[in-house]
Amino acid sequence: MVSMVPEGLMLLTSATLTLGALRLTRRRVLTQELPAIELLARVDTLCLDKTGTITTGQPKVTEFLRLVGLPEGTPTLEDCTAALAALAHCDPHPNLTLSAMLAAYPDDPKWSATIVIPFSSQRRWGGATFTGHTTWVLGASDVLDPSLPLPAAADGNRVVALGHSADPLDAETASTGIIPRVAVVGHVVLAEQVRPTAPATLAYLREQGIRLKVFSGDHPATVEAVVRSAGQPVNGSADGRLLPTETDDLVRLVDENDVLGRVEPHGKQQLVRAMRTQGRVVGMTGDGVNDVLALKEADLGIAMGSGSAAARAVSELVLLDDNFDVMPLIINEGRRVLANVERVSVFFLIKTVWACTLSLVVGISGMPYPLFASQATLIGFLAIGAPAFLLSFRKQAPRAHSGIFNRVVRRSLPAGIVSAGVGAATFAIIHYALNRTTAEARSGTTLAMTAISLTVVALNLGENPGRWRWMPVALLSAGLLIVKIAPLRSWFSLETQTRGGGFTILIAAAAGSALIAAIDLAVRRRHNSGM
Repeated sequence: MVSMVPEGLMLLTSATLTLGALRLTRRRVLTQELPAIELLARVDTLCLDKTGTITTGQPKVTEFLRLVGLPEGTPTLEDCTAALAALAHCDPHPNLTLSAMLAAYPDDPKWSATIVIPFSSQRRWGGATFTGHTTWVLGASDVLDPSLPLPAAADGNRVVALGHSADPLDAETASTGIIPRVAVVGHVVLAEQVRPTAPATLAYLREQGIRLKVFSGDHPATVEAVVRSAGQPVNGSADGRLLPTETDDLVRLVDENDVLGRVEPHGKQQLVRAMRTQGRVVGMTGDGVNDVLALKEADLGIAMGSGSAAARAVSELVLLDDNFDVMPLIINEGRRVLANVERVSVFFLIKTVWACTLSLVVGISGMPYPLFASQATLIGFLAIGAPAFLLSFRKQAPRAHSGIFNRVVRRSLPAGIVSAGVGAATFAIIHYALNRTTAEARSGTTLAMTAISLTVVALNLGENPGRWRWMPVALLSAGLLIVKIAPLRSWFSLETQTRGGGFTILIAAAAGSALIAAIDLAVRRRHNSGM
């Protein structure tokens, strides 16, 4: 009865996932949920935030462009640069844009702010009212004045508008988030710096069949230019401010466009949810509070270590060094773990199948059970436990395909039935035809089934086994060595085979191994032709 239960499957599966998590830790990747390792192998769509993944996340102010043709009385260029410095210095928690302005305008003009409205990704503007210097607002150009063109946006630069108003901000404005009436006086141009390794990383992900989608709060033209500068093709870009309400329309939008700009936090969540309804396994990277909804909605959330606490809390993986370049290694680790789990499952389920089949044969025929419990344990150790544990260290990372359950069943069910049939036949021939003792027949059954089980191990090593091809031979040699050592032979109730028994074992093992190899080849050909 014990043999019918794949008792070590849960243990070795958990051990394989844990080893994968430890290997990721060496790459400075924190695994917060073990199932995330398996999800890594199945991700087919990866949603990226431009900042911190494609770009370095450290924009640099290149220039301030004051609008031409402004009426008299409009703030001068000096007033505008002083206002930019004042806005940057008055915010106690500057975002990336304000941090870039702090670097560009390090001298604090010491303006006294009566009210400060911090920048919000949802409002997409922020501002302050200064004593003696009226009100200044910094925000997206299309929010402050949609009619103004975007200078340099098509070149991949980020553009932020500076607005001025004589009316002060108040508590109501801060609570409602409704933008005050302002006059845009100029644009701040910030250069986005593409990560040096981003082109190679993105190219690898595309080669592996992973669809890349870029969601950003910046203008679509800016985001598209950045993606193209990273050497990636862009199949269309769209404005994400007015997303369709129907799921089918959302799916069509994201299918037709690789870049979506001006996407609000709720919009990112809607897009991820729409893709998941199509059966896609969606991964999402992000670092800010505005990414939390999408990170939680995705099958696999990947947060940056320097991101917000909320983003890290809802994500399954955290890149502690904010290094997006480790994504190929992360994907490979997931595939490696999934391949190992699949192999381990095949080994253990084969044992369950042959144990159940042997019990059925014994119940119908009335013959003694062909194995002692200790002998079943020996087969389990040599052909299941030891290879499963050793293969968990294998570095091969084949591309994952759907249908893991069907593949495991197709491989384990025939192999288990053949193993049981060969075991029962070996026992019957040695015990009844050759008139040997039950102990000798069980010993022969043990050796024959061990050889067949190791054939299954060899067949599951893959197309390029390398040095692993010697593992089944080494384990079979270990089994034969146990037969030769008297204390071990006695422990496992093994008997030395007399004349005729050894030949029977050899023929049974060869015939069973050849049949299993033929079935496995047919199953693989059918699977490959159906892909």
